[in-house]
Amino acid sequence: MEVSGVARKETWIVLHHIANVEKLPITSLGCPLILRCKNFWVAHFVLDSDIVCHDVYNLLLNLSQPALPEDLCAFSYNPKSSKEMKENGWKLIDPISDFGRMGIPNRYWIITEANRNYEVLLSSSTLLSSQILVWYV
Repeated sequence: MEVSGVARKETWIVLHHIANVEKLPITSLGCPLILRCKNFWVAHFVLDSDIVCHDVYNLLLNLSQPALPEDLCAFSYNPKSSKEMKENGWKLIDPISDFGRMGIPNRYWIITEANRNYEVLLSSSTLLSSQILVWYV
């Protein structure tokens, strides 16, 4: 219930924090909806319409507990970036300067092109840092 003259407070709940969505029977105040989170936080909502409450219930249930991994938001997210930006994604990061910021190379780490053709790690840059292995025989 919203009271006029009182500032509205906005609370965000991350979808993967939702453990359970519960729709209670309609009351004289409206249709109650309860979200139980994995961090033991509980949110109570009272929506005006049973139809709206049912739609919100189904939407939250589908988004917070997808049946297939492909139904996760990450797979449906489509950023508005140009084709050139997508193709040159790794050019946005300069690994040499980034490694330099971390003090690499040094006596324990080297920079290697072992991933030149993305054969070692598909999700990493073509340049990697690697520990120097010394075998004493």
